[in-house]
Amino acid sequence: MNEFSLNWYELNENNYVNLKENLLIELIDKSIVKAGNIFRLSKQLNLSDPTFYYVKKGKIKQISIRKLKKLMNYLELEYEYINDKIIEIRKGNIASIKNPKFPFKLDTNDGAFLIGCLVSDGTLYQERKNIQRIKYSSNDEESINTFINKIQNIFGEVYFQKECKRGNTYLKIGNSIIPQAFIKVGIKIGNKTKLNSNLPRVIFRDKELTINYLKAAFSDEGSVGGGNGKGYNPYLILNRSCWIDNLLNLNMKKHIEKKLVPLMKIKQFPTGHKNQFINFKKAKEILGNEFWINIEQNGLPKFLQDESLLLSKLNIKNRLWIRGISKTQNGHYSLACDLFISNKQGLLKFYKEVGFSLSRKQDKLKKALEEVGWLDKFNVV
Repeated sequence: MNEFSLNWYELNENNYVNLKENLLIELIDKSIVKAGNIFRLSKQLNLSDPTFYYVKKGKIKQISIRKLKKLMNYLELEYEYINDKIIEIRKGNIASIKNPKFPFKLDTNDGAFLIGCLVSDGTLYQERKNIQRIKYSSNDEESINTFINKIQNIFGEVYFQKECKRGNTYLKIGNSIIPQAFIKVGIKIGNKTKLNSNLPRVIFRDKELTINYLKAAFSDEGSVGGGNGKGYNPYLILNRSCWIDNLLNLNMKKHIEKKLVPLMKIKQFPTGHKNQFINFKKAKEILGNEFWINIEQNGLPKFLQDESLLLSKLNIKNRLWIRGISKTQNGHYSLACDLFISNKQGLLKFYKEVGFSLSRKQDKLKKALEEVGWLDKFNVV
């Protein structure tokens, strides 16, 4: 089995599939011939008698993954024989995926792009026991459409639930099949800032995967600064945060609560949640440099450290900077950090080789580079 792809026979065995034309009946008929009759077949496969009887009578058109695997094993057929013969996967009244494209491959450019989306404006979460879901949100229709297209390129005609709220569009994938594929390649379930995990290693495998990951991550979380008549050179910035509760002992938390929290400014996000924030320079002035040594050495978001490494491998110079300390609504402390690209060669290389998938950001970067004369000078198109 490929560690970066997911096939139908790896899915939860309670999922149901529809097969092309009369293939399911053909498989059952061949199995009945081999067993002698439908009763013997059911006994040999340890299934109830009506299972295949209802299929032959046309009362049932679907079969569970578990039963299909038993049929394939009984007929000594390779599982891959079914790959392009599944027309629908469902678990309920609505088809989860129509015309699924097995195997689902995430070690592709589209797969790398989607990983970038999920570690940015997307999330993979546990809805209830053994049930995972994916959500993705954006206030840019272009980003929403790109996400949908990439998902369909890899998985097939996926059913999305869509909701618009506070100027954002929220997409939900209400099946556990697609989350299972991303979990397999290393995406963690849950709050990204709390987990503070590293990026899936598939992103480091080759240059094209790296580029597509970065394109998605910067389009979701990155921004262009400078240029546009502001009087200073352009730069790129990528924001990430992570919890640092595990690096704070009780005494440190008391100091922060007493000396920093009263000075924090309240920030409200479009999603409706709030946090309190103080810039890191001010925090160091109040509590001293020594107070923050361990946090500066061990508290930076791992996503951002990996993204810095990915850019460096593309010869795009960058630097990391701690912007500030936040306190969430639930009382958790987090470190807000930024990745900067501000040198000429790095910005031009990013524009030419990586770029934003989001047109308005790519256009803004292009305009900023043209204003300072860097784009024409290096003849980048």
